[in-house]
Amino acid sequence: MKRNFNSTELPLGQLNAILELLLLLPRLWLVTAVLVILLSMIDVAYSAQTGWSFNFGIKSITAVMFGLIWLPVLLRILAVAGGGIKTGAGEANTPGLISLLPKLIATLDSVEPSLGKAEQEQVAAVRQEAEQKLGAAAAGSEAEARDRLSSLAREYEEVRRVMSSGSQRTFRMQEITARIRAMAGEAHCDSQTISAMFNRGSEGDRIVALQMLHRYPYRECFSLVVNAIAQPRSAFEQFAALKAASKMLSDMNLDQLQQLQQAILDQRSEGPNHWLTPEDKPRWRLSEQVLDAIADRLKGA
Repeated sequence: MKRNFNSTELPLGQLNAILELLLLLPRLWLVTAVLVILLSMIDVAYSAQTGWSFNFGIKSITAVMFGLIWLPVLLRILAVAGGGIKTGAGEANTPGLISLLPKLIATLDSVEPSLGKAEQEQVAAVRQEAEQKLGAAAAGSEAEARDRLSSLAREYEEVRRVMSSGSQRTFRMQEITARIRAMAGEAHCDSQTISAMFNRGSEGDRIVALQMLHRYPYRECFSLVVNAIAQPRSAFEQFAALKAASKMLSDMNLDQLQQLQQAILDQRSEGPNHWLTPEDKPRWRLSEQVLDAIADRLKGA
């Protein structure tokens, strides 16, 4: 059963706490958000005929990132306020604020691959807090959370079926996977449950399993991650598998590191059914980051 959030008149002390939070915007997050805003306004392209080209302009993601600057403060306000905030100008209630989180998390997912390591760590920390808030607000028992995961698997499949390929569909799927990761924290699935879900074979069940491994990177699920990298159902699934692999790298043994390295290198080579290409910058860059991390581990082995 969903948890209910009731609107409340905030006492003066709580309002003062919220005002103080508004002034405590984390400096590193602010720098990260501004960097992303600047990067989002620049398009760099290369063609053999014309060479390098640079375009500058405001995009929808630029506007969203301006809003995202305040995400850490929004999360703190949710923690302080608990329920809704009634003011003379109207009411901002917790369910309304919570409903914004999937879109905000999806935006973080969109921009993260283009950032440096320090900025990615900051984004990951903010995203994890947002997912925890989202999961706590949406789920009741473990059984209800698992039912919700099954519904999200079907919703993912429906989006892939009815929407045309492109940035809008990708963003919609990122919203769904944000909710999957939020539910993962409430469902508390073990490695056997995640493996069984992946092995059901549907695109939705596979993506749910991979997203859950972002939250719980069980080494026992290594084989399914390599499978989704080497034989992906979609580019979106392969990206999710690469992300899951990056989460479990520190626990992999030497043989697993070498298997993962070979699977990625094979996908980066030319040929049929090889999905990793420089044209898809986010996946290409993520694969590079995973390969670099594997190389570092192998050096120390």
